[in-house]
Amino acid sequence: MKLFMPIAALFLTLPSFAGIIFSDNFESNATALNTPPAGWTVSNGTVDIVGPSFFGGLCANGTKCIDMDGTTWNASDLSRSFSTIAGATYELTWDMNGNRRGYGLDSMVVSVGSVSQLYTLASNGALATYMLSWVAPTTGTASITFSHQGGDNVGILLDNVQLTETAGVTAAPVPEPGSIALMISGAVALLALRKKTA
Repeated sequence: MKLFMPIAALFLTLPSFAGIIFSDNFESNATALNTPPAGWTVSNGTVDIVGPSFFGGLCANGTKCIDMDGTTWNASDLSRSFSTIAGATYELTWDMNGNRRGYGLDSMVVSVGSVSQLYTLASNGALATYMLSWVAPTTGTASITFSHQGGDNVGILLDNVQLTETAGVTAAPVPEPGSIALMISGAVALLALRKKTA
């Protein structure tokens, strides 16, 4: 039986390359004031979903995006939760640019798991892609959060959010007893054949 322990161990920890966990360019949402995009939670304020014919086409790429400081003069926290695997690396990417309305500086804290970073953009800050990564210490749930600072009814414009699991180790299902028995009988047959030819 000791002969087959390493085989069983291989089924317990396998590399995981899950790829994209979610991706959102906000195009499936209707333009609206003080409305969270589908699949997201908004707290401590509001966001606006803006688009080409809504508020003068503020989005730098000419499609839809999120104005992180909605029309209630109360900046928001926009968040979404996801499942984690211990040891896996989660990479968050997003596009953002300045408010494009001449209102000075805006700041936003972006978090993935327990990693956070403050970003400050001028009103004319160009559209750029940003990235933040985090290694999950445990299996469970975590969240990403975009927390806009201030509250002047004009915010950073957010678009193209994507979360990817880039690497890690995951628990794979242990083979069913029938599969184990088949592997053992195959190994025994090989050993018997080896003894016969020796």
